[in-house]
Amino acid sequence: MRIKLTVTLLAFSVLVACSPQKEVLDGWINGDERSLFSQLGVPDRTAEAGGIRFLSYAIASPYGGGTIRINTFNVKIASGKIVGTSCSGLCISLQ
Repeated sequence: MRIKLTVTLLAFSVLVACSPQKEVLDGWINGDERSLFSQLGVPDRTAEAGGIRFLSYAIASPYGGGTIRINTFNVKIASGKIVGTSCSGLCISLQ
């Protein structure tokens, strides 16, 4: 019973914590690619498809152990404007 309650509380806290990270990423929507580069530097990975450039930034754990999350920004190539964002992995702020 205690383990089930602990797992439930942990799952709930992760869901609640994800919301602020998405809000931070969505704050970049309608921003421009140059501002993104000046704030975050060169992306770890890029790809292009359908007129959109996908810029991915790997976020390392502050405690060691490698990448914990990847933030991706979708940039409309024609305008250089950020039109979408996504997060994969542990999408909470640990700092």
